[in-house]
Amino acid sequence: MIYRAAVIGTGQPGLFQMQSYAQSPRTELVAVWGRNEPQLARLQQQYQLALATTDLDEILARDDVDCVSICVPNQLHADWSVWALRAGKHVFCEAPMVPRRADAERMIRAVEETGLVLMVGQIDRFEPAFIHIKRMVEAGELGCPFLAEARFLGRGWTRHKPLDWWGRDAANPQIALVSLGCFPISLLRWVMGPIAEVSAYATRQGWPNQAHDDTVSINLRFESGALGRALVSEATQQPYALDLAVYGTEGTVVNNQLASNRWLDVGRDEFLELPIPLIAWAEYPNPAIQSLFDAEIEGFLGSIDAGSPSPVDVHEGAAIAAALDAAAESVTKGRPVILSD
Repeated sequence: MIYRAAVIGTGQPGLFQMQSYAQSPRTELVAVWGRNEPQLARLQQQYQLALATTDLDEILARDDVDCVSICVPNQLHADWSVWALRAGKHVFCEAPMVPRRADAERMIRAVEETGLVLMVGQIDRFEPAFIHIKRMVEAGELGCPFLAEARFLGRGWTRHKPLDWWGRDAANPQIALVSLGCFPISLLRWVMGPIAEVSAYATRQGWPNQAHDDTVSINLRFESGALGRALVSEATQQPYALDLAVYGTEGTVVNNQLASNRWLDVGRDEFLELPIPLIAWAEYPNPAIQSLFDAEIEGFLGSIDAGSPSPVDVHEGAAIAAALDAAAESVTKGRPVILSD
């Protein structure tokens, strides 16, 4: 079946997703929504679109749109996803699914009542190195995993956005935690399982005189009893980095580097570099990043085909939001927060 798609939003994620839909033999890119009319005109010509508009209702009313990608500011995700589901469209919602766990309830109800597919764009779970780590843990190759760490580091991810883009204001002091922290929290849940307890500290010393904290350190206890840590900062003076490490009783893996008791006991006290590429974020267009978006969209379409939950479904998006909510609460109250997953 050929699915007819619309992309809502013309920022970086939207541009990558347009390309995914346009080049897939399984989809036809029909429509695009945005705020910049000259850009919309260029996109309409580039992709020979039936519609490029600033009117969301115009897209949702179309019978020739089967699925939509929601690539708008975070605080709009819940409302716009629900509108699309109620209009009979399958939804791909960029990460984070919602800024707060409470915002997810309407999305969950809309998915359950419509029976349509909603997938959250946790692109971290499509990185080849992280897929390999998950497979190693599941296969028991690291023994029993007792500790895991994930980091999202970089500089200025929200610095050049308009104040309303990610809700960057005094009423939302943990916008960096939510917008960036969804990726390390997603990885840790995916590999280590549900989170039972969260304790967090935050600072804004790396990027002073701002309304939100720029750096958050989060300690985790998983339901398995294992421990974890997520570190989020948009103030580190370095290139973008998303890292994952898992420590087990029989070995350790850090991104694409592996140490194993299979050779450590015979005098090889060093990491082995696995032949798996690490993909660093780059602006559109970029072939490596495009491959991750292509894989996400294929997973989304596969779920529509099968009528089954997506690789990162609405309940998983809500669970990630709940962990981030708990971290924000811990920062505010100065104590650990227990989660009921």
